Amino acid sequence: MPEFCPIQLCIVAQSPAIRKEPPLTNVKEIQLLSAHHTSLLPEPSTFRLRLICATTGRNTIIRLMQRLAHALSLYLVLLVLWISLSGEFHWLLLTLGLLSAGLVVVIALRMDVVDHEGHPVHLRPDKLVAYWGWLLWEIVKANVDVSRRIVSPRLPISPTLTRVRTTQSSELGQVMYANSITLTPGTVSMSIDGDSIEVHALTQEAAATLAAGHMDRRVTAVEGGVWRC
Repeated sequence: MPEFCPIQLCIVAQSPAIRKEPPLTNVKEIQLLSAHHTSLLPEPSTFRLRLICATTGRNTIIRLMQRLAHALSLYLVLLVLWISLSGEFHWLLLTLGLLSAGLVVVIALRMDVVDHEGHPVHLRPDKLVAYWGWLLWEIVKANVDVSRRIVSPRLPISPTLTRVRTTQSSELGQVMYANSITLTPGTVSMSIDGDSIEVHALTQEAAATLAAGHMDRRVTAVEGGVWRC
């Protein structure tokens, strides 16, 4: 269900009588409210049309902002790559680099291949760097644990299949979480189904560690700025 924008609230708050009503939570409540105050609100079908238009306009602005951010990110990456490979700062080469990067961005936008997965500008850099450090340490610890179980037959191995819940709000976040699980020795992501990931774990302890949700919460914090439409 889309969130209400200020335009939608202005439509509902035209009457003093309606301002006394409890806060509205969804489209169904607004439609019922319009039926109860037929003398104060426009005809129901017209009112619903205005509500849909307001929501559509808000989502269109968000999508345009996303495309602009992704295009700018791609342009800067291409420009830095051009300068790094050329190693020259002559005005002619810099001009050609600016034009070439712009042309590639235009073509990429026309092909609709510039998105939040290719250029995840919404990710929080501070959380991402901290997560890389934390994940590296988890990989080291898991490597030591698996190595000990290989060289010491007395340590138990109990392969198990389990499902862990994901709290990420985008497919990119879920893929980051699933790849992190696979990168950690002793656990392998097998499939993503809705808001859960099927995981094969080498031991019950590894499955219990995933179920605790520490990795899931850290990945969710990294993608904290994802736009929703």
